[in-house]
This record gives sequence, structure tokens and C-alpha cells, in this order.
Amino acid sequence: MSDVLLDWWDGHEVAALRQTWSVPTLEAYRRIGSTNDRARELASEGGSVWSTVVADEQTRGRGRRGTTWISEPGAGLWMSVLLDGGLPPTTVPLEVGLACAEAMEEVVEGIEVGIKWPNDLLLDGAKVGGILCEAAGRRIVAGIGINVAGAPDPSVVAKADGLPPLPLQVASGKSLLRSRLADLVVQRLRSRFGDTLVDRQGLDAATLEELQRRDVLLGEVIETEQAGVGRAAGIDASGALRLVTSDRTELRIVSGSVRRVSGGVPDIGRA
Repeated sequence: MSDVLLDWWDGHEVAALRQTWSVPTLEAYRRIGSTNDRARELASEGGSVWSTVVADEQTRGRGRRGTTWISEPGAGLWMSVLLDGGLPPTTVPLEVGLACAEAMEEVVEGIEVGIKWPNDLLLDGAKVGGILCEAAGRRIVAGIGINVAGAPDPSVVAKADGLPPLPLQVASGKSLLRSRLADLVVQRLRSRFGDTLVDRQGLDAATLEELQRRDVLLGEVIETEQAGVGRAAGIDASGALRLVTSDRTELRIVSGSVRRVSGGVPDIGRA
């Protein structure tokens, strides 16, 4: 199926949304393979920072490590935003996640969105969204998927990462406008990254404090691909996950999947 570009999206004229969001380019699709892929094309064409792609449906949406991200028609916010490629790549997914968490909490009063390192957004222990950031020359593509009005088949999600899905509307108890959520996401991204590149060596103290507050793995016994089993001891300024092993050694986890371990775990002290 070919990509279907729209003049109207979520009940609004796309040109008007572009002005409201203050983005240089906004493309909205009824159906597209992947918003990240289209955003990468925009980057290769010299697309400006904050150029944004949204879609009602993705037919080739993906998560980390090539896993499938099911993007049902109209069920979620499927969007990609171009960021400056000079940003530290290891911290960007976490900061994008924080921006999305703040946006969701503004849309739905009273909720608290947690972050599961490195890129999952959780609400009441269920997955409400995910982040996929990819390098694109002088840009970084920040891919964002938030389950708004529907969720993929639970068996599909469980196979991918073991987390049950949760639509954001279940928490709100009312219909939500994806366009409003997208607007807030862009605003929060601007607030975190700014419009001009500054010398950023890592996460600042305030960001680390917020990550610790939202860190759903903190203090939990987890299994990592990189270093096996240990206790999660938080996130450091470089964006790495700190892991304390059974012999009290602290390691930095910089890649791979992470899952909680339940029952029969070794005696691992707290950091």
C-alpha cells in the first residue's frame, strides 16, 4: 500500500497544526510504512530541526533491535521529530521519554508515567509508549509511539518485551486528541533540548533527579543481556544503567534488553 499524505489530521488542518506547533515541516499520513523512515528521508534532504511526521497507521513500525511495533489505525500517536545530531546519543532516548511522560501527565490529570530503561514508558506497570531514536546524518530522529485509544494484541507485546499494553484513554476515562498530545510532546522536547545546540556532556542534576523519581527498575533485581543478573542502582549522567552484581561490583549497562527477575533470585545487596 502506498503512503497516503493528508491535508487534515485528527480533525485539524495540517497547515494550521504546523503553525500551532511551531515546526518548520509537518507531514501527516493516513498510512505510512514508518514515520522514522520518512523522517530520515527528510533529514537526508536537509530537513530542519523540529520537522515532524505523524501518521494514523504504520505498516512497518518498529521498536528497538528491529522488533515490530504494532500501529493500529487511529489507535495511537505515531510520530517522529528531527533533533540536532550533535546531542549525546546515549542520553537522548531518556530525555525524549521524559518529555513524553510530562506531556501525557498534562493531558491526563493525576497519572504518573514511569520510565523503564532505556526507552519504555509505563503506567501502572503496563506499557503505554516507547521511544526509538536513530542517527540520521546531522540529525537524530526521535521516534515516539504512544498508545492512546487502543493497544496491540497483548500476545504480540508480551513476545516482544513482556509488558502488557495500556491505552492512555483507559487512565483518562475520556476521549483524547492525539493532536493535543503531539503538540505538548513537541513543546516539552523544545523545553528540554532548546532551539540551539549547547555543549552537553551528559544529563544534568535536575534531569537525573527526575529520572530517579520515574525509574521503575530502581532497586529491582534484573537480568541484562550485557552482564547477566544484578540489582538496578539507577541511571548515570551518561545515560547508562547502573547494575550492582552479587559480589557488590557496579557495572554500567549501555545496551541490550533488560527485564525484571522474579522468584528464586540470588542475594544481591542494595547499592
